[in-house]
Parts: sequence; structure tokens; C-alpha cells
Amino acid sequence: MEPTKNHYLVRLLARSMDIMMIGLLVRVSETIFTSLQINLLIWFLLYNLTVAVFKGKTLGKFSFSLSVECPKRGGALIISLVLREILFVVLLPFLFINVICTAPLPLHDRISGTRVIRNET
Repeated sequence: MEPTKNHYLVRLLARSMDIMMIGLLVRVSETIFTSLQINLLIWFLLYNLTVAVFKGKTLGKFSFSLSVECPKRGGALIISLVLREILFVVLLPFLFINVICTAPLPLHDRISGTRVIRNET
């Protein structure tokens, strides 16, 4: 994939909105699951896998006209998206390196073969 212009502030706002939605889902379902850590991880992955179902857009990405692009299809697409989200969580402590120093694509996008684009329409 060719490098594209990154919209870090917009991506941060979209991710923040997604995290608030995940928090809401966790809060609503915490009566069902007793372990908050497992509950949070399950909801994080399920929520972000909606990207595959809704053409690369979570609610946060939809709100800010962003989408995740991946050249893979089928099972390989799901694996790439799960890998992308797991890498995001693992690399979160190294956010500066992950986002700023590896421009134009953060490490979790590079490794998983995805990229986030802004729809200008």
C-alpha cells in the first residue's frame, strides 16, 4: 500500500469515541460477566470487528469520515483486523513511537497490512 496522509487528531477523536462506546457496552454488560478485564477485551475486539461488517467503519470512524482499508478478503481480512487491534493495545505504551515516529503509517497498521483513510466526500 502506498503511504497516505495521516489524520492523527481525527483518528484520536474517532478512537476516543469508540473507547467511550466500548465503556458503555462494558457498563451495560458487567452484570453478565464477572471479570472486567475479560469483559473489556471481549467488547474491545467485538466492537472493533464491526469494522469488517460495516465496510471499515466503527461508530467513531463513521462520525469522522474515516475507514480502515485492507487489501485482504474473507478470513485473512478478519485476521488482519484482529491483529491490528491487538497490536494497537500492545503498542499503546509506546504511543509516541507507534504514531509519531513511524509516520505516515503507525506500526499496528504497517504490521497488519491496513491503513486508515479519510473519505473526503
